[in-house]
Amino acid sequence: MKNDIFFGVKGKKNNGSKFANHAIKKGASIAIVDKLFGEKSKKKIRVKNVLDCFTKYSKLIRVSSGIVAIAITGSSGKTSTKDLLGKTLNNFSDTVYSIKSFNNKYGVPISLSSIKKKTQFGVFEIGMDKKGEIDQLSKIINPDIGVITNISYAHIKNFKN
Repeated sequence: MKNDIFFGVKGKKNNGSKFANHAIKKGASIAIVDKLFGEKSKKKIRVKNVLDCFTKYSKLIRVSSGIVAIAITGSSGKTSTKDLLGKTLNNFSDTVYSIKSFNNKYGVPISLSSIKKKTQFGVFEIGMDKKGEIDQLSKIINPDIGVITNISYAHIKNFKN
């Protein structure tokens, strides 16, 4: 979109950097890429790891925003709790919360990137598929308040015990 920053994150099947030219044509101010595909452009900035860059960018937004950040985790109920709390807080002041369940290494930076100058609260989900993921995502969000909905055997297939 116009004046946005495009991050060409590399996935399992596609490299988002392939879409940088399209994003620039649609009005993106700059494109952060790991490989230069297609047309050369001064608006393309090459970095070693786009996801790391995007994560650091989103963390800087969070730190400089001054919002009250609320992180929600648990085996189930994260999205419902996030939606309920986000909608309720938004009745009183400007609140950021994701429309979808953005609770992983891709979604958390997307959610943090939606913080605006007038935002006062942010409600963020933290999911887990592997050991240490809650810790890693918590360090990106740096929450003021943490909520655990419940703890059960969800995702146990990814752990020995």
